[in-house]
Amino acid sequence: MFVIWNPTAGGGRARRRWDAFAASFPGRVVPTSSRPSGGLGDRAPEPLTTHPGEATSLASAALAAGHRNLGAFGGDGTLHEVVQAILTGGYDDAAITYLPAGSSCDFAKNFPGRDPLSIDGRKPRLVDVIRVDCLAEDGTPLVRYAANYASIGLMADATARFNRAQVITGWARRMSVDAGAIAAVIGALMALQPVACTLAVNDGAPYAESLLNLTLFKTPWVGGGMHFSAPITPDDGIMMTAALCPKSKLALIGIIPALYRGTVLARPDVWSRACRSLTLTTAVPVVVEADGELIGRSPATFRLLPKVLRVMV
Repeated sequence: MFVIWNPTAGGGRARRRWDAFAASFPGRVVPTSSRPSGGLGDRAPEPLTTHPGEATSLASAALAAGHRNLGAFGGDGTLHEVVQAILTGGYDDAAITYLPAGSSCDFAKNFPGRDPLSIDGRKPRLVDVIRVDCLAEDGTPLVRYAANYASIGLMADATARFNRAQVITGWARRMSVDAGAIAAVIGALMALQPVACTLAVNDGAPYAESLLNLTLFKTPWVGGGMHFSAPITPDDGIMMTAALCPKSKLALIGIIPALYRGTVLARPDVWSRACRSLTLTTAVPVVVEADGELIGRSPATFRLLPKVLRVMV
């Protein structure tokens, strides 16, 4: 297995977990790192860099060299970047093993009941992903793939705050993932403004909407303990959509506990539906987020791709 890993994932906890993982499977993994190794003896096929997207570059190089069994050791962001290399490159015969060692590791929650850092006894399973067509910051078309979810509005703003980890959010994040996520969501709620947009579901007729958040998901977990209680599995051919449309900021008070209880879809100011595609246009460009990474801006089209990613579970 060719493992791409990020020692800084989980606030640096991945570095400690890596030592135990590598010792458990001597000679069975070819490690490379998406960050400088700090003397851990990594062997990388290319010079190591520290810019976003480097796990994609390393995975692409490994695939081009003939590796077809890749490991992503880190958080959901590391998984996201390796998935881009597989799907963008059209490597239908490649498989990915997710080795969760980050902060949230939402994708791993789809497959409970096994040692998440073991590579023994895994079998291939084809899972769905969400294709996101949006615009890069310079206005050029951009295609990305989400294994977990994609969003605009509250979740995207909270993701930006969580990743920046400034002041209060940074302090809370050092305590725990959930504390950091709560601080990020509170900060996002305080600054949030409604998004005036037009939606077209399943290539149907467009209609106007005003919302504070739109999430399209294959994984119901969205950061730490927050989750949507939706009947969805990684390979069921369904993309769920959840839109938050409160009439006032006062109505937002119960959002955080509802997200942690998994009851947010029961709120009267939230609508949810299954769909195959959704196109979003906005009066003012808004940030698009996927799998905890800020990827581009609107307009955006989200489309389900059934069973296109081979995962070892």
